Amino acid sequence: MTAQYKRVDKMKEELDALRKYRDTLPAVFKFNRQDPARNEEDRMSIRTEPEAINEITVRLGPDIDERLTRLVEEYGHNKQYYLIELARNGIEALEDALEADRVVMLSRLKGEKMIPLEDIMRKYDIQD
Repeated sequence: MTAQYKRVDKMKEELDALRKYRDTLPAVFKFNRQDPARNEEDRMSIRTEPEAINEITVRLGPDIDERLTRLVEEYGHNKQYYLIELARNGIEALEDALEADRVVMLSRLKGEKMIPLEDIMRKYDIQD
């Protein structure tokens, strides 16, 4: 088998590994309660007209529902607001993570050398 075929097989293996990793990524989110423009946008996006939203049904476990209820009581928004924030920011985080994985994959395929973050921090005497 030639070196070119071995590289292609290696690329396929790494791509499969990335796809498996993608499915395990957590949904990371954050809330921005300080930005009034963002909050106004969210209030406008939570209209009840059928043409204004795409409706989906989500089954939540009691632990997640309890956590959402605590957020509602503590910060005053409704559950729908927090679920929209979770979806918006979770998708952004997932896209960012997948893009980072793609860049790493391309770097590996090009044969570029990777330098661990710890080595860079040690070299420039940077601490956490």
